[in-house]
Amino acid sequence: MLIAEVFGTCTFVQIGCAANAVALYTHNSTTMTIDWQVGVVWALAMTVAVFLSAALSGAHLNPAVSFSFALARPADFRFRKLIPYWAAQLGGALLAGIVNLFLFHQAISHYEKKMAIVPGAAGSIQSAAAFGCYW
Repeated sequence: MLIAEVFGTCTFVQIGCAANAVALYTHNSTTMTIDWQVGVVWALAMTVAVFLSAALSGAHLNPAVSFSFALARPADFRFRKLIPYWAAQLGGALLAGIVNLFLFHQAISHYEKKMAIVPGAAGSIQSAAAFGCYW
């Protein structure tokens, strides 16, 4: 059951953050450079992730959703399930980040050189933007 939550969260975060990475690290007319295009990819990623995990885990895919279910439907989703679900979701998101780092490491290096970004410096958040939902 929890493996479905890992794979669902990983799928959602990996595809969505990959869209962020493509939009951020590649700037040409054939890539996604408009926010709505990235948003559509995130929506499709969520759809795929829900189809992958709904039957087995309920497709929470987010710790806030799991917490909400525990509050709103305690008979169906007990509080004792929160920590395992949160761990599965964190593991899936971490796995997605590792996959994207592997896929985009050359693009990240090129982007950092082009933009004169020093890893760890104040401006390095620009190159990390593809790994989170902050632009």
